[in-house]
Amino acid sequence: RGMNVRGIYVLTLLLVIGAIHFSAVAIGHYASDNVWIDIPLHFLGGIFFSMLFLWSAGKALSVRSMQERLVSAVAIVGAALIGSVLWEVFEFALVTFLPSVAFGAKWYSLRVSDLLVDIAMGALGGLVSAILSLRTFLKK
Repeated sequence: RGMNVRGIYVLTLLLVIGAIHFSAVAIGHYASDNVWIDIPLHFLGGIFFSMLFLWSAGKALSVRSMQERLVSAVAIVGAALIGSVLWEVFEFALVTFLPSVAFGAKWYSLRVSDLLVDIAMGALGGLVSAILSLRTFLKK
């Protein structure tokens, strides 16, 4: 028994994240120094990356034994963490090679502390996703 997630849920979450982000850009929210909307977006991004992992590899995961549950949880959080780090690498590359695009889309981290909070929130989103996924699939 695997832990599969429907692709429509993954796509829907990606569209919600994009809609929130670009709405915040359009209303000028990112113009201030207090860019709090970025934090929940990275949390949702962690959930997105873990859901993407579950969609692509979830059938291979098992929740029968405690050891399998632990491995599944680590894999889910790991996927969110890897996705979050890769997103930050993407933002850095965008700022480096296409700064007008990065600043226009507000896809950049100004400080290392911002970058670390972004990654931590992505990992936290992955942890929440792992807990919810394990609880959901244990009930089946």
